[in-house]
Amino acid sequence: MWLLLNGCSIDSSEDSGQRVTSVDTTPNDSMDIPYNAQPKVPKIDNMKLHNSEVAYCLTHHRQSPINLNTPGKKAAHTLTFNYVSSHEVVKNLGHTVELEYDKGSSAVFDDKTYQLIQFHFHTPSEHRIDAERYPMEAHLVHQAADSTFLVISLLFEEKKENTFLKSFINDIPKTAGDSTEKSQEIDLTKFFPSDQRFYTYSGSLTTPPYTEGVRWVIFKQPVSCSKAQLDIFKKTEGFNARKLQPMNLRKLEEF
Repeated sequence: MWLLLNGCSIDSSEDSGQRVTSVDTTPNDSMDIPYNAQPKVPKIDNMKLHNSEVAYCLTHHRQSPINLNTPGKKAAHTLTFNYVSSHEVVKNLGHTVELEYDKGSSAVFDDKTYQLIQFHFHTPSEHRIDAERYPMEAHLVHQAADSTFLVISLLFEEKKENTFLKSFINDIPKTAGDSTEKSQEIDLTKFFPSDQRFYTYSGSLTTPPYTEGVRWVIFKQPVSCSKAQLDIFKKTEGFNARKLQPMNLRKLEEF
């Protein structure tokens, strides 16, 4: 434990985690092998502790979220979506609003297939673009057969009402731990921005146990939502954004 605490630089300010260091513990940037350690970490429902130096010291070198300093390196990637409609299951987990998605939908990134599991929300956004923070961010979580993850990120800006959010927002349970299940269908293809260019990098999950080996795809174009819609998510979730993490010689790419 002494080596762990003295091997990291502690700074509990919110933005200090974005500094660049010379440490790089992986041989390449592909990150196809997940980090499977299960460290003792603070509970996600205590965001003050979650974002503290304790959480920082228990993590590794390719963590998320990050500040996306643009422009990224131009790179050729392929991304296709094979989504079908899902019946609605909305959960209030206390720390986030999560929607389960029926089996059978997938995304293919660079010829690797990832099955869509669920999507959830963070208020405010966890990722930033050139230091700009958005009021909300959605994470579409996919997993491949080898247990690695692909997370598609959508950033929100406060403008007009979002019709996709409108289709289920009134079904968000008022009580943490409750869920609402209806036969009506949701279609994530109606959620995406018209411009599907994106940034991509290798990182981690942003909740315990902060598993690395995650391929992140963040759409460049934000999607809109109304102030009233934002207020509902903020009231339900509170502040649930993890602090920025060091880039540590990783490469931001864009396509």
